[in-house]
Amino acid sequence: MRIRNKLNCPVSPDFRPGLFVKRVQARMVIICAFYPNRPEFMPVQARCFRRFLRDDYELRIVNSATSESSRADIATAAADLSLPTLAVAAPDKSLPPSHAHSQLIHEVLCNQPTPPPGSIICLIDSDMFLLRDFSFHDFLEGYALAGRKDRRGNVRYLVGSGILAINTVLVPSVADLDFTPACIDGVHTDTGGGLYHYLRNHPTAEARGFAYSGKINARNGNLSYLPDTFRDQYDDRFTIEVWEHSFLHYVSGSNWDKRGGDFHDRKWSYVNALVDGCIAGTTTLPTSSYEYNQVDIWNAPT
Repeated sequence: MRIRNKLNCPVSPDFRPGLFVKRVQARMVIICAFYPNRPEFMPVQARCFRRFLRDDYELRIVNSATSESSRADIATAAADLSLPTLAVAAPDKSLPPSHAHSQLIHEVLCNQPTPPPGSIICLIDSDMFLLRDFSFHDFLEGYALAGRKDRRGNVRYLVGSGILAINTVLVPSVADLDFTPACIDGVHTDTGGGLYHYLRNHPTAEARGFAYSGKINARNGNLSYLPDTFRDQYDDRFTIEVWEHSFLHYVSGSNWDKRGGDFHDRKWSYVNALVDGCIAGTTTLPTSSYEYNQVDIWNAPT
């Protein structure tokens, strides 16, 4: 039986605070990266943060793998990089993916140590790679939350996947945040849907949306988000994304879309080459306007 902490949040029997809690400075960015698989992403993601993140930060690995072999591989990758880890309970396979992911988020937030004053907590997928100078403190200046905005009917919320950043100055109790993919007024939401209630009950807690390219392919007419030198070899089926001119989202790093053959080998080779070029300074993500995006979706006419 799962035990629960004083905030009535489930605590994994694998929870080891000694490995996860580390002394950090004020105004830190505490990055919690969720790794259900693909440990090979970890050194690349860590390298990107070292090169481009302008904030003081600590990268923490959330080991959410379902198999023992994958959990061991992720733990080994984190140890090789000297990164603190949190081994959460394996997701409940009987739940839809959005519900299972919301449970993981709640477990991580409920078991966070009290963050240092002025800190930002960033929940990020393992397949998000920072490829341009960026500061979470600058981006969240005056905002309580930041993420990808979604709107279904009149229900406005932030999606709890990709990147979700929490400004603890303006959200003093992160345990109050609800990421459940709730059904609200008959409208079904994704992970993060429960944030609708938080934002409605805290009208001064403003949320900022990340500009978002959408899935990049010729049909969407948004290949311009890729550097010129990387367009010819791009496979439309890769459908990667760019967030805020800065983050490359691999998309389906966990292979939820069940691609077979050498698809992910080719896709990872492409992304790796793009990452290497950005870090070396031989290429950069374009700063074209986000015509195809959801940053203003909350205010769009219905």
